[in-house]
Amino acid sequence: MRKTQKKKQAIARIGLALVAALGGLLFALPTRPAAAACATPQTNYGSAMVKISVDTAGEYRLWTHLMAPDATNNSLFMEIDGGNCYVVGDSAISANAWTWVNHQNGSTASRITATLSKGTHTIKLIGREPNVKVDRVLAVSDQNCTPANLGENCMTTADTTKPTVSITSPADGSTVSGSAAIKATATDNTGVSKVEFYIQDKLVATDTAGPYEYAWDVSSLANGTYTVTAKAFDAAGNSSVDSEALMVQNGDTTPPNAPANITAKADSPAQVTVAWGAVQDAAKYRVLRDNVVIATVTGTSYVDTTVVADTSYSYSVVAVDASNNASLNSTAAQVKTPKPSTADTTPPTTPTDLVATAQSEFQINIAWKASTDQVGIKEYDIYRNSDEDKTFRKVASTTGTSYGDGGVYDNTTFTYYVIARDAAGNSSAPSDKAAARTPSLAERKKATLRGTVQGQNGRPLSGVKVTIWVGEKRYQTTTNWRGRYIISDIPAGRYEVSYRKDGYNRHTDDVSLQSGKTKWEDVTLSR
Repeated sequence: MRKTQKKKQAIARIGLALVAALGGLLFALPTRPAAAACATPQTNYGSAMVKISVDTAGEYRLWTHLMAPDATNNSLFMEIDGGNCYVVGDSAISANAWTWVNHQNGSTASRITATLSKGTHTIKLIGREPNVKVDRVLAVSDQNCTPANLGENCMTTADTTKPTVSITSPADGSTVSGSAAIKATATDNTGVSKVEFYIQDKLVATDTAGPYEYAWDVSSLANGTYTVTAKAFDAAGNSSVDSEALMVQNGDTTPPNAPANITAKADSPAQVTVAWGAVQDAAKYRVLRDNVVIATVTGTSYVDTTVVADTSYSYSVVAVDASNNASLNSTAAQVKTPKPSTADTTPPTTPTDLVATAQSEFQINIAWKASTDQVGIKEYDIYRNSDEDKTFRKVASTTGTSYGDGGVYDNTTFTYYVIARDAAGNSSAPSDKAAARTPSLAERKKATLRGTVQGQNGRPLSGVKVTIWVGEKRYQTTTNWRGRYIISDIPAGRYEVSYRKDGYNRHTDDVSLQSGKTKWEDVTLSR
């Protein structure tokens, strides 16, 4: 049963004393009521009107808590939305005692029941006999509930608890082909009304009873990664979501054999040559150094010029066929680069072709061409200044040739240069400068959510999926290696944000986003 909050009202006496407890204000009318469905009484015993709000459409029983002065005067008129008129009571009511009455026209077998739509309704109570008092009226959805005392046993408050939902199969990151059975579990304190399934944010199925499943035909889809989402609802309209990424792999699903006879030879302090035997059905090979892919080639050898002197490395190779099926890793080949024959005093060459691009109000991406060095490049140091601070300061070091700078802010020009360093500590000359200006938040008129996700040990967590649903549209990003995330262009409003990472408990927050402003939301995930 749903009802609005109870509200105490003072008894209004005009022949008939009326008090209602359905959340709207009570109006006591001193003049003869202008009855609509109910005929105008010959004697004016007063009237009262109350507005009620119904959260869920359905059939309700109307109970009236009244006190009759004697065995004769024990009834009143009830008019609902100016349409239906009922004679409440008129028999079987004890005198001078508060009594809950649900029967009409003097027959205890005839109950007062009304079908009410979701929304606001008007109940008018009209005096039919003198000195009948009413202190409250209840609209009860539970047909089997009889109010006691003040009727609290038949009252419930509005449900604001969201259901929980989890995709149980296939596992996140799985590869599927042909047909995939998407399965989800969902629970709620009052019951789950439905679970909707989405593929790439498009509604594809609705299941109204558990187990919640959707048979996804992927046979005609292009191979690639697809986002699958389950959205659970309860009867009150509360909802929650769970999403995962699945890889569609149609056609040939048999992986090639792992490459054999892998070798790794240090040609110099700054170069290693890796070679392996050809694999039948292989279209390309992935070369891994210390379990990280560093190159993809079509031949059976690779020259790694990104190593540094006097360092140990482990290389392995994965064979990949034309259908993108990947073999297991080959056995690893170990190698150690030699020390330079003489002390290294030669600096690396200068990084070239530096480019800076503003990705959002709070991120600029930079990229450049690699330097070379006789013993290998160890790192690149990145320097930055801004309109407000003209001094160039080191903001990061990286082993790659690109960097996403998340430490910038809106409506500002930032300028960068890069310096290469080798293992001996020699530094190149600074690269040419590149600048980019971040856009203004005022130009967008939309909200931005950003923050940092960390574990209970205080260390940043990378790879955390951060998701916001705005209606049927999903906004999603993943935290970077510093645990930072940012989602821009979100319509202002209040939303649920979910944070999810394998091995950690899923976390949700309610956030309020304001137009043209940035909301910071830092989160700690527990295991």
